Amino acid sequence: MIFIFWIILSILVGIYATTKGRSGFGFFLLAILLSPLISFLIALLRKPNTELLEKESIKCGESKRCPYCAELIKIQAITCKHCGKDVSYEDNEVDVAEVEELDDDDERTMKDIAEEWKNSHA
Repeated sequence: MIFIFWIILSILVGIYATTKGRSGFGFFLLAILLSPLISFLIALLRKPNTELLEKESIKCGESKRCPYCAELIKIQAITCKHCGKDVSYEDNEVDVAEVEELDDDDERTMKDIAEEWKNSHA
């Protein structure tokens, strides 16, 4: 019974470490070898891996980088909260409707669509 409890706590420590951008499997093994409590305290004291968390946020479409100050901002942002510059959707993104109009046999690339869109809205 204690062994099952130890494994469950070790899994929870691994999950917590993952939310901080750390290796969940590494912390799971550390918890198995040392103690879930000690491993949790180590994970708690470690700073989050902000670089990895920012990359994941950009990859899943929650955030983007400001083209002026390179700080992370929400994808829906109109004005950068760090530098105050206008970063509206129209200035930085390709129109989604134009991308959806593409057929599978269309030879245009996303770069071509972006260029056409920029030229038509300039």
